[in-house]
Amino acid sequence: MPRPGPGAARPRRPGDRAGAARPATPLPGVDLDTGLPRVDVVALYPGADEALLRAAAETGAAGLVLAAPGTGNTAPRVAREVARLTGAGVPVLVCSRVPSGPAVPLYGGGGGVDLARAGAVFAGDLSPWQARLLLSVALAATRLGAARAVSGWLDG
Repeated sequence: MPRPGPGAARPRRPGDRAGAARPATPLPGVDLDTGLPRVDVVALYPGADEALLRAAAETGAAGLVLAAPGTGNTAPRVAREVARLTGAGVPVLVCSRVPSGPAVPLYGGGGGVDLARAGAVFAGDLSPWQARLLLSVALAATRLGAARAVSGWLDG
């Protein structure tokens, strides 16, 4: 089944009524009364350091999404922090913050290759906001480990 890209989550179909509410369909294992786990989006840029990643995790984020330049690049110190976080059980997804094109591990020296080695999962063509919701639901719904579940969902 194809994943939604940067556009609408579902295209409109003939007969759709604008603004028509549908009953909520519960996700297995997700208790919507308690809310979804907090997942923070951290914007990366040339010169960014690990401080915002560390602050997000220390203040209760259950997972992080990195909105990275280009195909998903950063500095070596950010990659080292990602390794520390994933080692501590905090899943990290990497997305591109550019309008189109996937996040893929291409470069070393703090780039995507180092993030992948550090345990980050690349979210392909998902926007940071789509990836944030995916990771939050994965954290709520799975006992396999969120990073492994998200990898399976993105690959499948």
